[in-house]
Amino acid sequence: MRKLPWGIASLMTVVLFSAVACNQNDDPSQAGVAPDGYNTTGSTSGSPTASVGEGSGGTNPGSPGTPSTPGANPSASAPVSSTPDGTAVQAPAAQVQSGEVALRLKVKKGDSFRFKQTSVSEVRNPQANQGGAETVKVTSVQDQIVKITDVKNDVFDVEYTNKVPQVTVVPESASQIARMMGGNQTEDVVTTSTFSSLGQPGATTGASMMASSAISMAGFMGLVFPTDGVKAGETWNNTIDLTKMLPAMPGASVANGETRVTYTLKSVNSGAGTATIDVKMSGAPEITMRMSGAGRGEGSSAPQAQEIKLKLTMTLTGSVTISLADGVARTANYSIATKTEGGPAMGNQDMKITIVRQ
Repeated sequence: MRKLPWGIASLMTVVLFSAVACNQNDDPSQAGVAPDGYNTTGSTSGSPTASVGEGSGGTNPGSPGTPSTPGANPSASAPVSSTPDGTAVQAPAAQVQSGEVALRLKVKKGDSFRFKQTSVSEVRNPQANQGGAETVKVTSVQDQIVKITDVKNDVFDVEYTNKVPQVTVVPESASQIARMMGGNQTEDVVTTSTFSSLGQPGATTGASMMASSAISMAGFMGLVFPTDGVKAGETWNNTIDLTKMLPAMPGASVANGETRVTYTLKSVNSGAGTATIDVKMSGAPEITMRMSGAGRGEGSSAPQAQEIKLKLTMTLTGSVTISLADGVARTANYSIATKTEGGPAMGNQDMKITIVRQ
């Protein structure tokens, strides 16, 4: 089997990785579609319809949870809501024992949060201008506005406005790679997402930025809270399916997409009103894509279809400090690493992200 030219294969790898991390979906009919187990119909004065255990992992160390799987019904549309600003999202009651704390999102319709996000990416370029491999470093500093646009019982809608970033590339000769990785943003990018009252992600619409969306896959600002109280050192889990987060790509299929996210309550600072949570996520989706006309058969000048198989190993680790008053992050630090098997070295990327609430 002939290999694809490096330029084509590299672009394909970056596009596929971006698709996995971005959860892009340009179908506006999916806006407002909630995670499984949550109801957006009816008035907001009723009690949440998610029973205990839905939308959250278990809090026992090492035990798997029973979260719903992110996804959306393409034919569904967001219910019309007439709730006024100030309507608070409703979370299920927590069973809290001595020494435990209930982690809850206490956002309201109309709330707006501003964050500054700094991401530093390093990617290997096997064909640098001087003929040898080099490491390309892309630094992006970007303001992000997170607005709660609607609340429907135990579900809320979020609008992310990613402002135009300040991007630097070292070496400057690698600016084309930076553009392939999304460094050509010239105007604000708006994405809408839906989350449960415990932070579990539902549908996302719009072409979002890779760093932000990789984090959002794990939950609201990277977090999904447990149903009941937890104490320092305890863990809980959530499972996401990357196959349901990929956009429709002709000729592409994804296997082994189930990915577990593990959260650990690291510490609670009652005086400061904060809690720090560690996050770990890993997955190894296998992507198969048929490229028509990618090669030529022996003895024939006619282009032949070629099957490309890529295995992406993705890991995310991070630490988030939240405000106990509203459950929203104050600071967060993440590291995301991606490696490919069966693709070019350019698919190997390391990214560090720092988020600070302004």
